[in-house]
Amino acid sequence: DLHSFPTRRSSDLRSLDTFRAAAYSRLRLIAVTPDATRATSLRAAYPGLEVLHDASGRHLPSMYNKGIVAALRDGDPADYLFLAQSCVTTEPDALARLVAVAQRDPEAGILAPQLLLAEDPARLWSIGLRFRSFPPSSKNIGRGCPAADYPKSREIDYAVSAALLVSRAAIEAAGLFDPGFSCYYEDMDLSRRVRARDYRIRYVPEARLYHHDDAPAASPSAFHEAWGESFTRFYRRHMPGALLPLHFAYLILRESMTGNLPRIPALVRGMRRGLQKSLGEPPSIDSADILG
Repeated sequence: DLHSFPTRRSSDLRSLDTFRAAAYSRLRLIAVTPDATRATSLRAAYPGLEVLHDASGRHLPSMYNKGIVAALRDGDPADYLFLAQSCVTTEPDALARLVAVAQRDPEAGILAPQLLLAEDPARLWSIGLRFRSFPPSSKNIGRGCPAADYPKSREIDYAVSAALLVSRAAIEAAGLFDPGFSCYYEDMDLSRRVRARDYRIRYVPEARLYHHDDAPAASPSAFHEAWGESFTRFYRRHMPGALLPLHFAYLILRESMTGNLPRIPALVRGMRRGLQKSLGEPPSIDSADILG
């Protein structure tokens, strides 16, 4: 079975419509939204669709977790879970192609599709993420490059949370998304925990999806504050403790020297919040409060 739940963040229903048209016979769709009014309108527009309201205010990781747990706690749990944000649309055969590769390669705990730019489908939005510990940086692999430059399947270090297939076995071993991340680095955190459980992450070029860059952008201050918080949380969990102050000093110096002084207060606020939040352990499927 495959359970897919594009999260709903806007009035545009194109994402849900393309997943409903997917050529996969055992597909169960679950939509998760933080907006109660939106949940009501989705149920009215799509009778029979499972719609969950996430009132936690914890952003994307919490919404994904709510859908995952709903899919895995029932009497017929999914073998694979496809997670997609509402900015993503799919080719009809993409899900079937991902599942076929997953079944042939059970050691691949996460499979990343070829995510194309919707406005220029010959070019890539991402095939995954690359991380550099110093100078600190995370980059989308292939962003803006011709898709023809990445024709072969390959192992990658990090999948992007915009769209990915994860096996039930990998989720059960590594845990769910960490809701302590606001909206950045949550995919890198999960990818790292999945790889720590001896699963691989694999790029599948024959599974094509499209990323639409028309969502309202966060204000620069909100972006840098959220980024600073998530960056700090990721480093606290996965990097040697001495690296965080070193990298913080580097970021402040870099922003100062590149004329981006207005970013620094937001970065500092975010990093302070990232230091104050308890790390704890990421939730599991059996976490009692995950469904709210």
